[in-house]
Amino acid sequence: MIPAAAPLERTEHEQIVDVFAAYLSNERELAPSTLESHKLLSHRFLLEVCPAGADGFAALTSETVIGYVERHALDGSAESGKAMCGVVLAFLRYLHLKGFISVALADCVPSIRRWRLAGLPPSCRHRKSSRFSMPAIRPQQWDFGTTRF
Repeated sequence: MIPAAAPLERTEHEQIVDVFAAYLSNERELAPSTLESHKLLSHRFLLEVCPAGADGFAALTSETVIGYVERHALDGSAESGKAMCGVVLAFLRYLHLKGFISVALADCVPSIRRWRLAGLPPSCRHRKSSRFSMPAIRPQQWDFGTTRF
């Protein structure tokens, strides 16, 4: 008979992330795929800014958080940078809510904007945006065909 494998011991970082994921699942009712994404990104954040685990929470400062975001915001696409900022923001809010950190560090997480006209050359950005938008369609011009509501 083969003896049962001993359960793998989770690191302190993994345990912190698991408790955070349980909070997100129970309180925020996030989808399982979203939870996995949050777990991955919050684990990366923890490993870099709190290598000592929960003992390092007291040493967290706004400079540490901003430095992390600046280093990693462009690791992937603009969308992944925006997602990373959202997870860091949620994780810092959770830490503050549960009393692990005394300062509301979530306020220092910058938001990444995705501007609609960002792809235009600078010479076109100062012009009226209506020139680049679709003409307005009045409700009486809508054609729904056979669509039933």
